[in-house]
Amino acid sequence: MRLFNGVDKLVFANRPFVLVDGVPFDDIDQIMNISLTELERIEVLNLRYFMDDHVFDGIIQFKTKKGNLEGLEYDHAVFRQAFTAFSKETRFSSPAYGTDSLRNSPLPDFRNTLYWNPYLQTQADGVASFEFYTSDAAGNYTVFIEGISPDGKNRSNKQTTGSEPGNI
Repeated sequence: MRLFNGVDKLVFANRPFVLVDGVPFDDIDQIMNISLTELERIEVLNLRYFMDDHVFDGIIQFKTKKGNLEGLEYDHAVFRQAFTAFSKETRFSSPAYGTDSLRNSPLPDFRNTLYWNPYLQTQADGVASFEFYTSDAAGNYTVFIEGISPDGKNRSNKQTTGSEPGNI
């Protein structure tokens, strides 16, 4: 898949940057198999596009009517989970890797929110403890702790630490 340059009408040397419903997508064969009845529109930018250190020989965006990549196979791990900040009471659940079968599962865990507890309270000495499992992504983790002191003041603390998966 190549685009004609909108300036001199020559074909770009490189493939364009391709998106489906706003998500970068490399498998052109899958895109060509999208039924025309499922497409809302195709947007084309036939100019060289610069973003940071990247140069794209044009951009093609395929917008489906449902806007959810339905029917396409892609790496689901590239999407982060979305959480609503303020909503009715719900329970936050995260995996508990207490058994070897769960700990050695071939399914990767790439959560971006590892632990959340709006009801955590300190003991009389002001100490609270909690445990959680990290994701499978090695790297730096940032822990945010926010709360309200007994005198009603907002308190927060942030700490970033390097970690191997499963340890923080």
